[in-house]
Order: sequence, then structure tokens, then C-alpha cells
Amino acid sequence: MKSVSVIIVEDDAFVAADIASKAKRIGCQVLGIANRVEQAVEMVTRFCPNLALIGSRPREQADCIMTAKLIQLHCNHLPIIFLSTELDRNAVERVKLGGPYGFVANPLVEQELISEVEKILQVVSIQKARSTAKP
Repeated sequence: MKSVSVIIVEDDAFVAADIASKAKRIGCQVLGIANRVEQAVEMVTRFCPNLALIGSRPREQADCIMTAKLIQLHCNHLPIIFLSTELDRNAVERVKLGGPYGFVANPLVEQELISEVEKILQVVSIQKARSTAKP
């Protein structure tokens, strides 16, 4: 996998460190970890990474959705992967409101993260090619 720059949005320092460690092991360049919405927006504005990984616990999904929307506004529809401890049908439907490109169960399994990142980068690449090909 080619180098992918990411920011991580997670308010639990232990979980954020675990996500960062696994992201680095699969070849991602972690530009920073935000534990607040304001930090996340500032990071995407400054770095405009390839991808954002946003932790999502069931009781905080509204905050995650708001964070995702703000991030996408500040960085040209930045692709987002939600990392959730709960991926039942209802949780997925609620989190879809944040416009994610994908979901991965947390705790992370590295192969699942690799697959999701590669899939998203391919989708983004196809979208960019189509938008530049149109007159």
C-alpha cells in the first residue's frame, strides 16, 4: 500500500495510541491525533490528509457525525473511516449520517483496516478521474 496520510480523532488516549500504532504498521503516516472537534478541524485545515479515522462509541455517535461533517467541510470532502466498538445495523445507519466512506470494527484488525483504506483510496481515485475527465 502506498503511503497514506491520516489523522486520528479519538478522545481515549489509550485507544488513540493503539489506532495510531496499527495505522503506522500498515504504512500510514499519522499526522496527528485529535481528542476534540476543534483540534480535528485545525489538523485537517493545516495538513489536509488523505484520510481521517474517527473513533465512534455508541453514546457519542452524534458528536462523531458532527465532527465528520465539519472535517469534510474544511478539507474538500475528506474520506472518513469510522472505527466503532458497535457495528450493528442501527449503529451503522446512525453513523451513515456523517458521510463516512467506510466502517471498521474497533479493536482494529490490521487486515480489515488495510482492506478498507485501499478500497477507499481506489474509490477516491476513480471519483477524481471521473471529475477531471468531464468537460
